[in-house]
Amino acid sequence: EDATPARPTSKPFRVEWQPLTQENSTEPDRTHFDSNLTRLLEATAANAQPSGLLLVRVDKSDQLHKRFGSSVVERLQQRVAEVVRHAARPEDLVCRLTSDNFAVLMPSVSPLAGIRAAEAIRSAVRQHPFRLDESGPELIVTASFGYGVCLPGDSNTLTIDRAGEALAKSQTVGRNQLHVHDAAQRQVTRVM
Repeated sequence: EDATPARPTSKPFRVEWQPLTQENSTEPDRTHFDSNLTRLLEATAANAQPSGLLLVRVDKSDQLHKRFGSSVVERLQQRVAEVVRHAARPEDLVCRLTSDNFAVLMPSVSPLAGIRAAEAIRSAVRQHPFRLDESGPELIVTASFGYGVCLPGDSNTLTIDRAGEALAKSQTVGRNQLHVHDAAQRQVTRVM
């Protein structure tokens, strides 16, 4: 008789991503990222569910450029992008912000599930054997990761700032680190 009413379950939502034009599909495109982040945040607000933003930065790109040259580093960065794409959820969108910075837009993901998804991407990059060619020696390529929770009503700037703060913390600590900005308590914490 003291039955508690069942809580309504939120149905996961999808975002209709703006496609990247074929002409610049391999080039960094901040406009593509910004427009899709806006779409993500609009859907987050409309569905009253959290989402997430993961920023990924290839570590020490300048040293890789000096050691191997621009064309090799470009191939390595494209390989990092492929690893991130394969490790991301099917509904996520991976965008290239600059030559060594990537973003993963994650719709309809709880904070805990978002952290797990970000950790899966970090783990995939950390464990991937990067090589110049199939029979060549393995190269040490690492990345830093910053995840920010997106809440309904958040702005593009706030969302980017949260993930950026987490990314900056990862970069100061060292290779293949993931830090998370939880939004609720305004804390950045390391994921072990």
